[in-house]
Amino acid sequence: EKSEELEALKKEIQETIDSGHRVFLTGCGATGRLSLKPEFLWRQMAPEKQKDQVVGFMAGGDVAFIRSIESFEDYFEFGARQLNELGFQDGDLVIGITEGGETSFVIGSVEEALRGGSRSPFFLYCNPSDVLKEKVGRSRRVLDNSEIQSIELAHEPMALSGSTRMQATTVQLLAVAACLLNPDASVADYVNEFVKKLEGQDYNFLEPFIVQESDVYEKGQGVVYSTDEFGMTILTDTTERSPTFSLPAFENFEDKGAPKALCYFHVQGSTTAEESWFQLLSRNPRTLDWEKYHHLAGPRRIQGYDFSDQVFAKRTEQVRFEISRGEQKKIQWSFEGLNHEFDWQHSPLFFQHLMLKLFLNAHSTLIMGRLGRYQGNWMTWVKPSNGKLIDRAIRYIQGLGEEKGLSLSYEDIAHSVFAEMEDLKPDESIVLKVFGRMLAK
Repeated sequence: EKSEELEALKKEIQETIDSGHRVFLTGCGATGRLSLKPEFLWRQMAPEKQKDQVVGFMAGGDVAFIRSIESFEDYFEFGARQLNELGFQDGDLVIGITEGGETSFVIGSVEEALRGGSRSPFFLYCNPSDVLKEKVGRSRRVLDNSEIQSIELAHEPMALSGSTRMQATTVQLLAVAACLLNPDASVADYVNEFVKKLEGQDYNFLEPFIVQESDVYEKGQGVVYSTDEFGMTILTDTTERSPTFSLPAFENFEDKGAPKALCYFHVQGSTTAEESWFQLLSRNPRTLDWEKYHHLAGPRRIQGYDFSDQVFAKRTEQVRFEISRGEQKKIQWSFEGLNHEFDWQHSPLFFQHLMLKLFLNAHSTLIMGRLGRYQGNWMTWVKPSNGKLIDRAIRYIQGLGEEKGLSLSYEDIAHSVFAEMEDLKPDESIVLKVFGRMLAK
């Protein structure tokens, strides 16, 4: 249905690369991580002289891959500033990616591309255009601008309401890859090839892994995911568990006494933090040397997330979950005596990463279900760390009220949410806390 629009994007990408200019992919949170992955895969397949022509960046810089910087994505000017500091020039192409179509940082990046360049930027989003135009002024500003090429990738509702790390980012990642990492086939053929392979997959192998990992957490232990070449995909899933389910985020080893995350991450064969980051990104990390945010997004901060072999000395009593490329080039899972492998070695590298993403998203979501971190399909443990997620929490409370026949006003809920946020403990659900208080009235 969107193949014609995506073919136009594919053509624009190819013309940009052929002319010696760069393609910038930008997003926030889940779509920010989505923006970094195509760059990583591009670096695996592109000729040496073209490796730097694709640049993925997210709100807060590469450190936000691990832990988002609170409210950073709410500022238009931050998107524009990061784009310019990465060296955006006339002739470069910007592709803004946002699940909802309303993220200020991404909109700021796209509008800055219009001001500073002659090539029309693209804007990819998943909410229906008519809804965005009716309800969100900043989105309407983009969608009504004929100089911005907007591509709506609307799809069915989320399996877990609000958890855009699942369907939304999968759809957007496949769309971007079909345009960027697919030199030979048409967009439609590339997508259909992946869907055909996907239809033949059996998810049942996940069940014992889900039970085993949730049991580890219930015993008070932790897990370290260890990998050789699938770090971008594994780390995306594991870090996104924190804001989705209000879990402790990956601790920075510079922070003494920080609560430990349920799981952590290890890059096999790396002996220092610097090596682990280079292997993860296939380049040196990009940090922000901004005065107000240096302590959150600067070079010292990022090195505090150490994924090297040292992680096992820093995180004792951890159970190792290995996902790696086996000798037969199959993707192997190994965890506490459980073993499974699946063979995608003859498929494009992107297909292998995307299939792994789908398995991991299902795996971690069902673990969180066993730990009681959502109710029905409401993401009741969402962490209210920015404007978008605060709005999401308010709407979930409204939805829970409707299920009980209650009509709760958005404004009343918003007042309660902001009041409770001041004293919200790390292991509390803002949705359930506010809803419980409103029920008791």
